[in-house]
Order: sequence, then C-alpha cells, then structure tokens
Amino acid sequence: MGTNAAFTATVSAITDAFGDPTRRSVYLFVRDRGGDAGLTTAAVADEVGVHPNVARHHLDKLAAGGYLEVHTGKVAGGGAGRPSKRYSAVAGAITEFPVRSDD
Repeated sequence: MGTNAAFTATVSAITDAFGDPTRRSVYLFVRDRGGDAGLTTAAVADEVGVHPNVARHHLDKLAAGGYLEVHTGKVAGGGAGRPSKRYSAVAGAITEFPVRSDD
C-alpha cells in the first residue's frame, strides 16, 4: 500500500471510529474513567445520556476497531446472574493522529 493509500486508510479508520460525537464521548469516558476494571454499558449510557442500546452500539463499534477491550467476569459486589460486559481502553490504541504532508 502506498503512502497516500496508507494515509487515507488511517484517516478513514479514525473518522469511522471518532467522527460521531457520541462515539467520541463514549471512548473518552471509557478511556478516562474505565481503569483496569472497565465500565459497563449501563454506566456509559448514564454518563453520556443515551439509551443503553445506543451505548452498546458505540462500545461494540469501538471494540471492533481495536480501541476498546471487552471482558466479562464477576466483579466484587456483583449480583447473581450472568456478569456484564465491561469495556476498557486499549493501552496506546490512539497515540497520535496522522498529519498529511503534500511535499
């Protein structure tokens, strides 16, 4: 893949992941507040102010793009039943955004 094609692919991936303001808010909240334990869909929905189904959609898109990790497991103080999915940011997933040079 040439330099322009690689640049275009990178910009497209970033735009797809973060072009939506709600998805960007979801990512920033998980990145800044998720910690090692991660956050549930319900916690993200409450913070961002969307229905849990909308939050889940954005979380799953970010996970599919490699920006979030999804894990399940019992958490201290958790109730009975199936454990919730928890989302946490992938360390170093977004370190810089590409800058185009037309030299």
